[in-house]
Amino acid sequence: MAAALTLWKSGELSIADERADPSWNNALSFVALAFMSASLGVQGVLGKRLNTQFGTTIVLTTVWVELVSDPRLFKLRQKVVSRDHKLLAAVALFIGAFVGRALLGKIGSAGTLGIGTSKLQQASSTYAAATARPQVFQNSGFVTVAIAQRSSVRAPDTDVTQETIKKQFIYLPKHEYSRLYVLRNHNDEAFCESHCSGAGYFASSRSTVCLRAVWWHRLDWKHNANSYWVGLNGYSTTDMNKAFADIAASGGTTVRTWGFNEVTTASGNYYQLWSGSTATVNTGASGLQNFDNVVAAAKANGIRLIVALTNNWADYGGLDVYVKQILNSGNHDLFYTDATVIAAYKNYIKTFVSRYANEPTILAWELANEPRCKGSTGTTSGSCTTATIIAWVKEISAYIKSLDSNHLVAIGDEGFYNQPSASTYPYQGSEGVDFDANLAISTVDFGTFHSYPEPWGQSANSTLWGTQWIKDHAASQKSANKPVILEEYGVTTAQTTTYAAWWDAIVSSGLAGDLIWQAGSHLSVGDTANDGYAVYPDGAVYPLLTAHNAALKARG
Repeated sequence: MAAALTLWKSGELSIADERADPSWNNALSFVALAFMSASLGVQGVLGKRLNTQFGTTIVLTTVWVELVSDPRLFKLRQKVVSRDHKLLAAVALFIGAFVGRALLGKIGSAGTLGIGTSKLQQASSTYAAATARPQVFQNSGFVTVAIAQRSSVRAPDTDVTQETIKKQFIYLPKHEYSRLYVLRNHNDEAFCESHCSGAGYFASSRSTVCLRAVWWHRLDWKHNANSYWVGLNGYSTTDMNKAFADIAASGGTTVRTWGFNEVTTASGNYYQLWSGSTATVNTGASGLQNFDNVVAAAKANGIRLIVALTNNWADYGGLDVYVKQILNSGNHDLFYTDATVIAAYKNYIKTFVSRYANEPTILAWELANEPRCKGSTGTTSGSCTTATIIAWVKEISAYIKSLDSNHLVAIGDEGFYNQPSASTYPYQGSEGVDFDANLAISTVDFGTFHSYPEPWGQSANSTLWGTQWIKDHAASQKSANKPVILEEYGVTTAQTTTYAAWWDAIVSSGLAGDLIWQAGSHLSVGDTANDGYAVYPDGAVYPLLTAHNAALKARG
């Protein structure tokens, strides 16, 4: 069991992908090997003291040599204890090897060792105790892709009752995917059968544990940046690589970028061309093939991508293009309610998302960048409320899940709360966004929020206001038991002092991570876009950002 727990903590692969890239090569995995070696040594000593082959595996070669040299080997009609013990030990070992290999492929080395050294229920309890934290997601680096559809799912409790769902992690951080088992402990097997049947659940007939296997996706989003422009400005693959390399050099592991550009006239890089009410997705060299280059460049630099699929604002088309082209209307909020518009957006999603459904470089899809009831023009039908956007989020997030079960889904919103009596605008719900209600939607895997105190009327106390904004969303993360990230943030003055305070709040509050707006690079064709927030590798913020990324990584 000590070896099992140590391997689990090591995060090493259970099975090497190729001979040139061996598994079990960090310090903790070597400690696990030491535990296993010690165990085998004890088995060997015990086996010899008991004069039996069943207590040892380390002396298999000796057992085999002794077996074939036994003078009574072929006296098949006689009971020969020394020979028969050796035969049974060898057969049992080979059967165990094949079973163990099958288990490795299913639940990994830690789980296999755990099963091999204890009963399933005992192993489950040990793992649950080892992984219990005030927040499940705070240090795990993982988030659900398809969590059990239960509103009662919450962080692990110490007291296991009928209403308690305990989460146990058996995962391999180097794998793209790992198994999560959601355990409901109860003493009544019938209760397990009735409450865990269907929808992927199964009940153990030999223990008081109900299990549901669901896929989880690895998250290294703790240290990241936004680079919306990388696939839109006609950059060469060399410059794309340079942009991603700059981010990776600062310790960044994930980049948020745009997966949209709606145009009515073909020009430059674009992803969808409108002719009247008809939209055609551009799959050519200036469209999705160009995004293929973005994905390839990110992969080459060890970067994962969070991809927003449309925009609340007029930049690069966005929601208003759909409404204008299909309905000839300026009412921004019809994007969320009109069936024809929704069908057109789903058609775009289907083409884009399906293309990358099996691409591990994609970390997550976002429904839109900063969806609100109002857009760039401010024109609406007057009927949009938080309920409008909640209904749209449910429908579109579920649709993406139906196309792609391999990747995470988030909204991409600014994290506005719906507290009408609050003293500051981002908390009042006037934009049609209810962060807590949206985060509770089962097909939304993690929460997002942005922080721009200056344009939001909080410039007098940007640092303090932003710090509280972070703490409030960390509290929402804990309450919802889902990861939450600050995926855009920026100030145009006093950047170093403001960001330092915000980063301290992110680390100390347990917030899942952050993505600065925005990364900048010096490319062969000049500097990347700068709206006043960009940070460049040779600027004052970059060294501090690098240190922050290291602090987040050290936090776990």
